[in-house]
Amino acid sequence: MGILHHSENKSEYNKKQEKNDNQSNGVSRNKLFISLIIFLGIITLFLIQSKLSSSLSSNDSSNYMELDKLIEDCRKGKYGIERDRNILNLIGVLPKPSSGLSNIIQPGELLYGIIPPKQNYSIRTNSSLNKITLQFWDYADVDGDYIQIFQNGSAIAEPFKITHTIKNIVIENNGVIQVKGIKDGQNGISYGIKFESGSACINIIAEGEINTYTIIH
Repeated sequence: MGILHHSENKSEYNKKQEKNDNQSNGVSRNKLFISLIIFLGIITLFLIQSKLSSSLSSNDSSNYMELDKLIEDCRKGKYGIERDRNILNLIGVLPKPSSGLSNIIQPGELLYGIIPPKQNYSIRTNSSLNKITLQFWDYADVDGDYIQIFQNGSAIAEPFKITHTIKNIVIENNGVIQVKGIKDGQNGISYGIKFESGSACINIIAEGEINTYTIIH
């Protein structure tokens, strides 16, 4: 009887040990599976980040287009739905304009979906004019953006909200015009500016930053 009892205890011990081993193996497999999922997630995030960084830093000239050509294509409905000649309802992925400078933009024209590079420009105007008028408007969504205009470092107007309604400001036909971002309503301050007897530009700016326009004759 002693031998039989001992054998039963040993058998019961072996069963418990086997159960514990199975549980340990199960825990180990779960930990391994979770570690594998985390590892794959990290690799995926790394690859996505690398692809985005590569895309943002790409200097491939094929990604860019002259702004006036892009506007003409958009007016023809090449990239989306043409609702009106002066209102471009753009959808999908647009080529990037190589510059915000344009000879065909009309003051007040809306150019939804076109994102110009943030740049400073030299603008040629008619030297026979002592004063010229600048025209400002929001060429995208009106979202509460404010700007202020300076000439040669001195403020020539109080900060104002840019909307689809044109804001006219008369300036001396010389020197450097500075446009300062005062308040960003959402996703950057986007605005259009048209120089009397000169070119028009669309540009972007952040709060506290300045775009400059040097008048040349």
